Amino acid sequence: MNEIFELRRALHQYPELSGSEAGTAARLVGFFRRLAPDGLLEQLGGHGVAVVFQGRDAGPTVLLRAELDALPVHESEAHSDRSRVAGVGHQCGHDGHMAILADPRFAALAPDFAFALHNLPGFPLGQVILRSGAFSSASRGIGITLNGATAHAAQPETGVSPAGAMCRIIEGFSRLSGGAVPAEVMAFGTAPGRADIWATLRAGTDQAMAGLIRQAEAIVTEAAAMDGLDHAIEYDDVFPATVNAPRAVEIVRACAGDDAVLEIDQPFRWSEDFGHFTATCQGALFGLGAGTNAPDLHDHHYAFPEALLPIGAELFLRVVWRCLSIGANGFNRD
Repeated sequence: MNEIFELRRALHQYPELSGSEAGTAARLVGFFRRLAPDGLLEQLGGHGVAVVFQGRDAGPTVLLRAELDALPVHESEAHSDRSRVAGVGHQCGHDGHMAILADPRFAALAPDFAFALHNLPGFPLGQVILRSGAFSSASRGIGITLNGATAHAAQPETGVSPAGAMCRIIEGFSRLSGGAVPAEVMAFGTAPGRADIWATLRAGTDQAMAGLIRQAEAIVTEAAAMDGLDHAIEYDDVFPATVNAPRAVEIVRACAGDDAVLEIDQPFRWSEDFGHFTATCQGALFGLGAGTNAPDLHDHHYAFPEALLPIGAELFLRVVWRCLSIGANGFNRD
């Protein structure tokens, strides 16, 4: 376990932003090579790494996921293993996730089960937070460009201003409903003849997100047409809802024990990319309590509690063994 603690501290000291995790990936590859895996895939979808252990007997393929990226957040806490990269830190706990544990080559792995955890401040340390069905929300960034015509400030009537349409879009977006999870909208920026609006759409399910998109696009089209404006819509950072399979949830519950599990009624409002995994196999994302008095995720005071390392590692091991046991007793992918 000391090696795992040392790995987390090293990852914490040298954080890298999303899309730039080359050093983080290299550090993980060096660590896992010593364990003599049967396969080691690098540069999956960028800097992703997959470490493969075949096992001796036939059975299901179990995938455990951890994130590599850090945040553009300055770490304010003074301790020996604090971030050595100015303005970048692991205030989401991904350093701990890696220590606990979209590319064409990923398809060859063909997991039957996929599991991931996320540390969650506000819950008792080590408590397992579970939900069957949608666990975290779907979200996507929507970018809108409105093009009119510029004019001299003394003769605004000779131009076509996007200001009115921009205001109608922002006001219309404020009434959007994403189902159980309200839509979130952020907007900024205007210039004579052109306006750019960026918003975050968020919904509790993929079905609700589809409806939200239809509403948003209708609002933009109508607002632009009223003032004779050209418009364009683009999407970025598209995350589906993470939908936990009942069978995978039951596996986690059985391994954690009923006394350690908290069942939540609604999906969390935040989103992440594990939904791409649960769309391809039976998977479950679960929370691991980081302490009731811990700072919020992404807060510059937040630090992953190392006490979660043995808790998370032991739970993942139990989950893997239980999945393999299911395989030995006649596993099927249905």
